[in-house]
Amino acid sequence: EELLKKYPEQTLPWADAVTNYHCRNNLARVIFVVTSDEGANSLLNMDWKQTRFARIVLNSCPLEHLPTLSTIDRKLYAECKCNIGLYHVVFEALGQGRIMRDEVPAFVKGTLARWELEFHVPFAMQYHRSWLQLDLPEAKQKMLSGLEVLLHVPEESQETNRDEIQAIMATVSAATKRLDARQFFQSTQTLWQEALSNRYMAVPGLTAMEAAVVAKHIKRLFGNPVGWR
Repeated sequence: EELLKKYPEQTLPWADAVTNYHCRNNLARVIFVVTSDEGANSLLNMDWKQTRFARIVLNSCPLEHLPTLSTIDRKLYAECKCNIGLYHVVFEALGQGRIMRDEVPAFVKGTLARWELEFHVPFAMQYHRSWLQLDLPEAKQKMLSGLEVLLHVPEESQETNRDEIQAIMATVSAATKRLDARQFFQSTQTLWQEALSNRYMAVPGLTAMEAAVVAKHIKRLFGNPVGWR
């Protein structure tokens, strides 16, 4: 998953090619290790016939299943969300005096948030097969309607949301109307971002940050089944 996060445009085609080669030639299977549902779905979305991948999930050991003679501090283990790796990090930090006992909840929350931010992909990086079951005009309309929902900011007023979203959607709609299926589904997040900001043109587009947000939302929508919100 770390490769997928850092090099999404190279990692997925490589994983697809390796899997095809091993399945076609009946070779020993490759194990892809991911740490999130989004990482798993990035691979599973490439599995059209649902025969190439077998997903094996290694769940954390529940507190009640710890061996009776285990030396693990059960209360601390529970505070660490039953994550044995995090438990050892916290146990060592306590032993070295780097954190105090009452700081454990904040430390756990911050560490888990950091791990998710740095090591998880934010969404499935491969488009979901349900999008190809739609005609291209319908797929474009579904993407645009889903994008409007994701662009809504709860903290802003209804009027502000309406005006800002309308302005953004005008640019996105104009940019997508002439795309064919390959361009629409297979354009990278980077390409979407550059196109929507008109990076290489004098024609006004979205701001750099608006384009970054919209490009990410578009790829998130494609990575989930049609109708996902």
